[in-house]
Amino acid sequence: MKQAIAIAVAGLAALGFLIPPDAAWARAEETSATGAASATVISPVSLKQTADLDFGIIAANASGTGSVRLTPGGGAAVYSGSVRLRCIGATQCPAPHAARFEVSGEAGRSYVIAAPQRIAVPGKTATPASGGDGLADAPALWVEEFRFRSASRPDAGPAGRLDSRGQDWFELGGTLLVPSALPPARYRVSVPVIVSYS
Repeated sequence: MKQAIAIAVAGLAALGFLIPPDAAWARAEETSATGAASATVISPVSLKQTADLDFGIIAANASGTGSVRLTPGGGAAVYSGSVRLRCIGATQCPAPHAARFEVSGEAGRSYVIAAPQRIAVPGKTATPASGGDGLADAPALWVEEFRFRSASRPDAGPAGRLDSRGQDWFELGGTLLVPSALPPARYRVSVPVIVSYS
């Protein structure tokens, strides 16, 4: 019996040690302040393509490689190596041209443009694949050195600024690499272009 009482008293003493002797003193050290939360909502930036990046109808000889370079801003296509423009009548040979995009969003905001450094362009030949009704795959081409020119900041590269109506546009050019001995084929690929506020 004496042992049980001693244990109980020791337990109460330990518990009493954890309680501050003056709770009012602890509350006097507390303080408070009022903060604020705020946010500004702007119009999201949006992008619309109005013209494709078109390198035209080209041909290369069997032993040489070459390229087609399209500079945004209305410049003519530049052909190098064995690559040349080949047309079949004026109505079937549209002029090569840069892609064009329209940008809209918050008036007066600056934006930046991003695209891949290099992208493969798959092709399909003009002849059916053996043993099937579909067209055969052609060797892939590559497009690289994408270049940009916005209407608002033509010398700023991949950047622009929306006008007082929240509008602008830019062009996208690039270089098509053409290997030798290509079969007649049609090439097409989607190029991901991203615009964001800067």
